Amino acid sequence: MIRCNKLVRGLLAAGLATTWAAGAFASITVKDGVGGTLASNVVSFDENETGSGVIIGGASGIPTLGSIQDYLYQSNVVGFTGGSSSTLNGSFASGGYELTLVAHLQLKVTNVTLLGGGAFFATFAAVGGNAGLYFDNTAQGGVKSNTATGNGFDDGRLIGMFNVLPGGVSSFYGTGPNTGIGSAAFNFQTLGMVDTNYLSSTTGAITGINFTSNQSLPAGTSSTTSFHNNTPNNWSDIYPTYAVGQNDVLLKVDGSNTFTTAVPEPSTYSLLLAGIGALGFLARRRRAN
Repeated sequence: MIRCNKLVRGLLAAGLATTWAAGAFASITVKDGVGGTLASNVVSFDENETGSGVIIGGASGIPTLGSIQDYLYQSNVVGFTGGSSSTLNGSFASGGYELTLVAHLQLKVTNVTLLGGGAFFATFAAVGGNAGLYFDNTAQGGVKSNTATGNGFDDGRLIGMFNVLPGGVSSFYGTGPNTGIGSAAFNFQTLGMVDTNYLSSTTGAITGINFTSNQSLPAGTSSTTSFHNNTPNNWSDIYPTYAVGQNDVLLKVDGSNTFTTAVPEPSTYSLLLAGIGALGFLARRRRAN
């Protein structure tokens, strides 16, 4: 009886553990690629408030309903929620490292409301694109990211590649020429595998990123001359360099992201139900005895 109880408790625990792992958020461990742990129990990545976004050709005026806009993004991670790391963004020569996120999205204009006096409110939905997460330190041979020049955001090791899921919510309130504020929330799904030598989860395989941000115009300290200005040392240059032109709109983007894990397979629920049923059977036998 004791052995059987232990077995059932183990089955039940396994089922419950996997069921709770189906939640939206994953607990993340950041590692250095050679077996060392840099941060544990990380709930989210806080990206630099000087993150940069650009709407290619967006300076033509008020967005056109139904049009597709090309949007580029780049930023470095400045902190973790739930965990900490003393060497994040430290000097590479002294053992520091950085994490950067870059993206290229296609956004469809889904609504435009004219408010008078040149002001407008517009909404957007993602219809395509992807994001890459990079790790860089002295071993990777890259340079630290620099907002003004656009250098160093995609020259580290590519540790995760994600496709944007169609939809999402993005909006922008333009208050006049070259002024406005907005927000965005997009979900990304892994394309292939996240490199577990650098990023792993205690709740299962990482399957995606939830990205949110606030945006403002003019870009101010987020102004840059180029996007995706480097080549990673372990991958082809999937994000070609883009030089910002006079017809583009630069945005200040203050972003953050959480990670998700897989929804449990149907077999997991079967295991959970089997464990619960076995516990009920044992309880009845105990009462009978």
